[in-house]
Amino acid sequence: MTLKYASKINVTLYILLSIIYASGNVAIAYVSKLMLNNAQYQRGGLTQLLIIALLGSLIIVIIMFSNFAYKYLKNKIILEINLELKKRLMTHLMNKNGTSQKEGLNLMTNDLKQIETLKISNELLIITEIFSFVLSLVAGLLNSWFLTIIFMITTLLPGLIQKLFVKKIQSKSKKWEQRNANYTQRVSDGLNGAVTANLYNARNSVLERIITDAKSMENALKSLNYTQDVANQIIIALADIFSFILPFFIGAVLMYNGQIGSGTLIMIVQLSNNFINPIVNIFDQLNQIKSTEPIWKKIEVGLNDVPTAPNDQKQTSNRTFKKLQTDSLTYNINGN
Repeated sequence: MTLKYASKINVTLYILLSIIYASGNVAIAYVSKLMLNNAQYQRGGLTQLLIIALLGSLIIVIIMFSNFAYKYLKNKIILEINLELKKRLMTHLMNKNGTSQKEGLNLMTNDLKQIETLKISNELLIITEIFSFVLSLVAGLLNSWFLTIIFMITTLLPGLIQKLFVKKIQSKSKKWEQRNANYTQRVSDGLNGAVTANLYNARNSVLERIITDAKSMENALKSLNYTQDVANQIIIALADIFSFILPFFIGAVLMYNGQIGSGTLIMIVQLSNNFINPIVNIFDQLNQIKSTEPIWKKIEVGLNDVPTAPNDQKQTSNRTFKKLQTDSLTYNINGN
């Protein structure tokens, strides 16, 4: 997990702000329930409806300002982790004399960018998604435990389907990472040898090799992205059928029999988005994180490498100058 390279205080604050961020949908759902139930059963009149609407709007505005801090802190944590990873990896590469230019360049540019986009960001988002799911679940159970359990049971299927795609996504990711490294090296060789290529009229040959490697890399990336998209679309379709349409039908039957009010049904339906979406998003984010495993294993070697000073440097640092003894010393100033 990359979050261990960020400030513990910032991570803790991020968790607290994530709770507030995740409570936004719950607040909207609850306000909707109050207004619809009051209107259906004619409680309190229009004045009470107006008060509920104003209080709901005030809560949303407060959450909005909290979300400003949430977004800022999220970007700050990403910055901290990126800088720490770059510092440690560059130290590792400088102390490892056998590292090739190809390996070091690819590690410090493409690989770290993939870690930022697919690993760091998703680890942070998963925290927020978990709170969205938990808060919605608690609110749903408190208002209609039966309907909430129906929604919960029907959300298990996407998780089972997701496991079928993990190995294939990892394989596609490893293939893309290898071809991306080949392309990076080919570009580096082409730039370093540009003068020689022009001198011997070999520029077209060098360019063709670069384009060939570029096509190979882009095709591997297209294959990886398409595999992830197919997995996501299957999960989303099944989640919509079994986690929305079926439970909504059951809720409509309960409402028809007078067991729940329209406000409660609408609230659970609104909360159902946080039964479905966070789970789908977490599966998607886990897929993206798993796709970085080959890269992360290489990076971990550098992160776990604690360089030690050579013996001669240690000996030099322990020496102290106490006195100077000379024999037959002569000196002159300005030739005199």
